[in-house]
Amino acid sequence: MNTTRLALALIALNGLTALGFGVFGLADPQGIADAVSLEPQNAFGFSEIRALYGGMWTAMGLLLLGSLRSLASAPQGAHAERVRTIGLCWVGLPLGRGLGAVLQGTDGGPAMGYLLAEVAMIATLLGGLTLLRRARS
Repeated sequence: MNTTRLALALIALNGLTALGFGVFGLADPQGIADAVSLEPQNAFGFSEIRALYGGMWTAMGLLLLGSLRSLASAPQGAHAERVRTIGLCWVGLPLGRGLGAVLQGTDGGPAMGYLLAEVAMIATLLGGLTLLRRARS
């Protein structure tokens, strides 16, 4: 596998992961609520889960997947900036989780698992973008 294909595969993997998580949030907000220890009290609570965990993650996944063809031909353009912006926004996830662990502590398991998954997603997304830029320079 050449460097360009590896880079695009890493970005595609993140797009598929985000899309899958988003579709899960849209289709089963109670499942998401259970996974993250939330207890929606009414329709508004479920709507918020669908919006954040469903809608936003679905949109990010589609943006990443939609950028692949353009990234293959022009890794320095607007599509690369879109991918980089999504990756940098994802940095807020482990930072917020880490702040929560400092302020309230953590029960370990799920929180640390999510933190590691978030760091892995950020690393593979931004790493894929870096590989792509190097392959084209």
